Amino acid sequence: MRMPFLSILRVKQSDPIKIGLFLVTLFLSPSISAWEDLDFSVEGRVSYFSPCNKKVRKVYQNGWADYLLQIDETFCYHWTLWQGFSFWETYGESHNYFKSKTRLQFPSARFGGQFQYYLAPCLQVYVGIGGTYNWLRIREEFRYSTLDVAKNNFGGIVQAGWYYYIGNHFFLDLNIEGLYQKFDFHRHPHRSPIRSRHLNLTGFKFGGGMGVIF
Repeated sequence: MRMPFLSILRVKQSDPIKIGLFLVTLFLSPSISAWEDLDFSVEGRVSYFSPCNKKVRKVYQNGWADYLLQIDETFCYHWTLWQGFSFWETYGESHNYFKSKTRLQFPSARFGGQFQYYLAPCLQVYVGIGGTYNWLRIREEFRYSTLDVAKNNFGGIVQAGWYYYIGNHFFLDLNIEGLYQKFDFHRHPHRSPIRSRHLNLTGFKFGGGMGVIF
């Protein structure tokens, strides 16, 4: 079995978009599967991300759009491995003396597994768990200067949803996820847009997608 995420360790951390494209290219080769009808699929998904932290919602918004490209490989009748790359961006105003404009960018590589169960010939429910590696990019624009901060960290995912199959080659996905993603600013709390020792971006995603089965 391939271990694709070990290969990204030599890629510069300042190039998350390039890493994401590298991962997508790497995963575009199907694995050997016990169920040939659902061996390999590619899905695009749009979700609404809602952060749990009140300070984050105060500086930014109550939620924003998240975009995901995911690849699934079925290796057993009820079990599937998934890998993907997601991205979101949001804007706000820091609650400091200068009222500086601030932006968050959040590329994320993800991997994990799912257990799937058929309720009907065209309807399948699933639960899953996985991990993420996240690249947080913060920009604050003051009147005469700009502050850029970069943080990287691992996170976790739990998910549930259902697939509705359209013929033999297409499906719809309705998904909910809980994500744990926290960043430490212990040594430089002034660099955090919420002026805290920790920036907690834990939250929930509610989304839908469409995929193609190969």
